Amino acid sequence: WWYEELERTPKGEPRHELTAAFEQLVEPLATASTVLQQLVETVDSSLIEQTSDTSTALEALLLRHHRDCIVKLTLLATDSDVTVPDSVIHLGCMLERSYFVRGLRLRRSEPTLYIATEGLRAFGLTSDDLRFASGTDAIRDWVRSEVEQLHGALKQTLALLSKAEKRRFQIVVCLAMIQAKALELCMDDQCSVLERRIELTPLSKLVYALRTRWGV
Repeated sequence: WWYEELERTPKGEPRHELTAAFEQLVEPLATASTVLQQLVETVDSSLIEQTSDTSTALEALLLRHHRDCIVKLTLLATDSDVTVPDSVIHLGCMLERSYFVRGLRLRRSEPTLYIATEGLRAFGLTSDDLRFASGTDAIRDWVRSEVEQLHGALKQTLALLSKAEKRRFQIVVCLAMIQAKALELCMDDQCSVLERRIELTPLSKLVYALRTRWGV
């Protein structure tokens, strides 16, 4: 249905409110349509049951599914034709991993699990333990390990970006800062990801957006 919708939209025949909104755009229409098409293809490719044995394999899977979309969204936000560095793409992949772990209550039922099974085995767990755990207690040590690792990796990668890169790729930097704080809140809540999903308030997100925009 979505692939058909992407063909209808440039002809002025959209059926969905999102694609209908594209008609209000002028110059960015082609770029926005390309981003949406990439997003549809990304979701489509994740509907096959897949797992990754190692962190390296997981990074490769995330790159296959999300690299193009991360690049196109980043370029759309920067409004300039620049090369998106690997560090920014890596940040985007870590964001996807973080979204998955923090949203595990819902996302563990998806065909593709964005986790490394070697990490599960280190805690005596399997993918089925993850999918069918009745509560976080059964998998809490693994969740805490993932959250702490992701939080450290996000902070380290952000610290390695130059001021110019942070200004140029504000959208990814802002999302990474918000996600790092959300992971901190998750740790404060004992990583109870199967009971609830902790989010920053809209006002808190706005503060991070302003800090990123003005370098506060």
